[in-house]
Amino acid sequence: MLQLETSRLTLRDLQEEDVTLIRRMASEHAIKRYQSVLRLESEKAIEEFIRTAISHNNQNPRHAFNLIIVDSREKQSMGWIGWGPSKNPSSAEYGVGYALLPQFWGEGYMTEALHAGLAFMFETLGAQRVTDYCEATNVGSARVMEKQGMKPIARWSGVANDGSSLRYVRYAIQRSQWLLLNPAEFKGLS
Repeated sequence: MLQLETSRLTLRDLQEEDVTLIRRMASEHAIKRYQSVLRLESEKAIEEFIRTAISHNNQNPRHAFNLIIVDSREKQSMGWIGWGPSKNPSSAEYGVGYALLPQFWGEGYMTEALHAGLAFMFETLGAQRVTDYCEATNVGSARVMEKQGMKPIARWSGVANDGSSLRYVRYAIQRSQWLLLNPAEFKGLS
């Protein structure tokens, strides 16, 4: 079982007992507004998400990671972070996604979790580039990525289910950029 530790958080593999957290996140309007992975509209969809995540987490070799973000002191589950290779695995590019329950927003938890995830992708998985995207109005998520050195690389428009216009921004960070920003952490990486 994968477990990553930060000063305040434990990121651990998603398990069956996390159904309550995933159900709660899937019902949270503020999360569903921006996080497409957790737009789970039925109990069946929630169960399938958990089954698929656990299946990915159990593969060997492992390619996709779905982790629960836990407050280390309070032992309280507060969110989800996941990553996996892009559609072209030979490119060593990974995509990442995340969501945090709204009562934990603005405390730096997601910035800390993303930092741990990026470190794992670059150091352990040998990622050469990591990308993510957010809706242009999702200032909080954009700020989380920017704090980790991710830069906007593309913008595009789409249409929401209700017909309204949406604007998106894709962010990326190269391994070389990550190493420049975090030299003390990864002296052994080249």
